[in-house]
Amino acid sequence: IQYVDKTWPYWKRHQGSRHIMIHTGDLGVEEADQEALKLTENMTWLTHWGLYKPHKYSGWIKAHRIGQDVVIPVYVSPGHFRSIGMDKSPLHPNYNSTGLGLSRTNTFFFAGRICGDRKPPDKSRAWPGNCGEPFGYSGGMRQAIHSLYYNRTGWRVVQRERRYSRMLSSSRFCLAPLGGGHGQRQITV
Repeated sequence: IQYVDKTWPYWKRHQGSRHIMIHTGDLGVEEADQEALKLTENMTWLTHWGLYKPHKYSGWIKAHRIGQDVVIPVYVSPGHFRSIGMDKSPLHPNYNSTGLGLSRTNTFFFAGRICGDRKPPDKSRAWPGNCGEPFGYSGGMRQAIHSLYYNRTGWRVVQRERRYSRMLSSSRFCLAPLGGGHGQRQITV
């Protein structure tokens, strides 16, 4: 910013208000240091993280200024879908020819970390006591869903699933909650 300020007149003319910066970190501008935030206070940030007020339970701080910053979708490369065996969305006309056109026999599916410390949840304890720190990771969402539904018929709530794409394709609803920051679970299935 200091280089831009000294080299070109545009920054000073509008104190940075006509400039944008893309930030792709998990927690948006919360990850920037205080000096950078001060230098860019009039600038518009484009980020994936739109937390506009501190989160009561997680410890996450405000990282989005309503009316100034813009939340943009995360880029997910086409190779990402191939890597999990889902080259086409069910909305694609050739979807059934991929062999993944399964009937949706499961009601609900989620596979991913549940407790922030990566340990398995304690199935003998109800939420919020099923994980060591009940709210910091995922705002408590993953822990609550696991505690309430892990053993419900037609629902699959697990930490890992080797048939991930098959479960996505055969479930009516799939959970895509945040974890410790912004994730890449914005996929149509």
